Amino acid sequence: MMDFSKLKLVIWDLDDTFWNGTLSEMPIVPIKENVDLVKALVSRGIMCSIVSKNDFEQTKEQLENIGVWNYFVFSSINWEPKGQRIKSIIKEMNLRSQNVLFVDDNQTNLNEALYYNPELNVMLPAGLNELADSINLIGKDDSSLSRLSQYKILEKRTKASHEFKSEDSFLKKSKIRVSIHEDCINVVDRLFEMIDRTHQLNFTKNALCLEDLKDILRSKRYECRYIKCVDRFGDYGIVGFYCLETTTNELIHYLFSCRTLGLHIESFIYQLIGKPKLNIVPPVAAELIKKRINYIKIVDNATVEIDTSEVEHNVLFRGPCDIEAIAYYLNKGNITFESNRRSNHGGFIYLLGHSQILRDISSKKIFNSKFAELNAFQTEIYQKKYDVIVISLFSEALYGLYKQKNGDYYVVYGESLVDATYNDGELYLNKTANITFDDLTRQDYIDFANEFEYLGPTPYQLFSENINSFINSIDGNTKICFLLPPSLKIVENDENASSKKTLESGYVHEINEIIKNICKEKTNCDYIDTTKIAYRTRRGKKVYTYSSNTHLSRTAYIQIAKRLHKMYKKHIYMIKKKNIFLRTIKWIINKVS
Repeated sequence: MMDFSKLKLVIWDLDDTFWNGTLSEMPIVPIKENVDLVKALVSRGIMCSIVSKNDFEQTKEQLENIGVWNYFVFSSINWEPKGQRIKSIIKEMNLRSQNVLFVDDNQTNLNEALYYNPELNVMLPAGLNELADSINLIGKDDSSLSRLSQYKILEKRTKASHEFKSEDSFLKKSKIRVSIHEDCINVVDRLFEMIDRTHQLNFTKNALCLEDLKDILRSKRYECRYIKCVDRFGDYGIVGFYCLETTTNELIHYLFSCRTLGLHIESFIYQLIGKPKLNIVPPVAAELIKKRINYIKIVDNATVEIDTSEVEHNVLFRGPCDIEAIAYYLNKGNITFESNRRSNHGGFIYLLGHSQILRDISSKKIFNSKFAELNAFQTEIYQKKYDVIVISLFSEALYGLYKQKNGDYYVVYGESLVDATYNDGELYLNKTANITFDDLTRQDYIDFANEFEYLGPTPYQLFSENINSFINSIDGNTKICFLLPPSLKIVENDENASSKKTLESGYVHEINEIIKNICKEKTNCDYIDTTKIAYRTRRGKKVYTYSSNTHLSRTAYIQIAKRLHKMYKKHIYMIKKKNIFLRTIKWIINKVS
C-alpha cells in the first residue's frame, strides 16, 4: 500500500482515468467517486492538477459542467508529452516530486513521468480506492479551501509596467508590503530549501540539516521569523528568514531570495529588528543600506491576487539569477527557467549562460572532471519547441577557461583572472581567490595543471565560434535573444578603477560587439544591450545603476522585460502571419487539385 502521508498534490489524467471514455471521441461518463475524491483532497489541503492530452477549451467546458473545474490548479491540457509538463507543474508549485502523485491509465505515460521525475509517485486508476480510504488520515482540515485560494493566486501575474524617473520613485509606486510570521515550523520545508539554496542574498551562509533547523525553530533560545512580500506586480511568497540568538543578540541565519533583489527588503528588516550583530560572509549581492526606508509597509499577511491574460508563447530563460528578476515582470505561464544550480563542490553555479557551456551542451561534448560543473549541462533547450530562447551572458567575463593540453576539451572553472593551475592551485588552496572549494586537494590541482592550461576569459575567436555553434543547433524558427552585460565606463587612467574592473570592462565591450555582429548575420538572433539601460540620468549625470557587480536595479530589470516582451510579441506575430499564409497556399493548392 502506498504511503500517502506526505502527499501534497495529485495530478490527474482524464480519459479513462478521471472519467470513462475519450473526450475527443465523445461521449464521456464522469466517475462520481473521482469527482468526490478531488473535492475531498482539496478540503484536506492536498491540491489537484491535470495533465491530459486533450483540447483545452473542450476539456474546461466538460469539467465546468461536472462542477469541478475550479478545484484544479496549474492544469496542463494540450497534446505535448506528459513527463516534462509534470516536471514544470511541480516546479511552478514549489513542490518536490516525492510529495506528488500522478494517476494515469497508460503505463507508458507513467514510465515517461518517472523518467523526468524519478522520485514521483505514480498509480493506475485501480489504486484510487486506497487513496480514498486514506483521505481522513492525510493532510489537515481546510474546509475553507484557503490553500486552494493561495495556489489560485500563484497562477496569476501581471504585465503592467511604467516609466520612472528614478529608482526611488519606482520603489515608492511599487506598493511593497511585507508581513513577518512566527509559525516557522509550519513552513519548515520551504525555509530549509531557502537556507540550502540561497547564496548571494544569504548573509550568514550557515549550513545545517533539516532536523537541526527544526530543533532551532522549537528552541526558546532563538527568535525565528519568515518574511512574505507582495507588491503591485504580484506575490513573491516567502522571501526571507532570520534566526536571532536572543542571549547574544546575534543573527545566526539571515537570508533572502534573489527575486526581491533591489527592493531593499533585507535592509528594511535589519533596521526593523534593531540592527543586531551580524557576521556577513561574502559574497553578497546587496549591501545593507543605512538610509531609512519609507516605501515598504508592514501588513498582517502579505498576499495579493492579480489578474493576468493568457499567453500564447513558450519562452526559455537561461543564465544566472538576473533572469528571474527580469522574467518576474513577464507573464510566467509558459516560461521555463534554467538558472543557478547546485555546484559539485557545494554552493551554487552561475555559469549556465557561458558560451563554452552552451556549445558543449549543443554538441554533447562534456569532459568529466572534478573541475567541470556537470550540473551546468542539464537543459530543456532541446526537449521541446520554444518560440524564444533568452540567454544571459552576464557571467561570461567572470569565469576562467582551461583547455586540455593534449586534446580538445575545455573546462569552465573559477575566476577569469585567477589561474587555478598556478603553483598547483596555490591561490585557491590558500583561499586567495574569491571562489574556493574545500573538497579539492593539492593533488587534484596538480592533476588538473598537468592536463589543462589556463586561457583566462574565453578568447574572442573561441567565444564567437561557441556562440555560432550554439545558434546553429537551434531551430531557425526560434528567436534567440542575448542579454549583453553592461560595459562599465572605466578607463585605464582612472585611479578609482581596479585593474580587474578595467579588464572586465574592455572584455565585456568586445564580446558585446561580437554578439552584435553575429546578430546582423543571423535572422533569428537579436540582442538587448543592457549598457544603455544600466545608465540613467540623475541631475544631468549618468550613474551606474548596479545593485552589485552582476546585478542591475529594479528599474533596469523592468526596462529589459519590456523590451523582451515587445521583441518576442513581434516574433510570434510574424510566425502566426507566416502560418496563415502557408495554410492559405495549401488550401488553394487543394482547391486547384
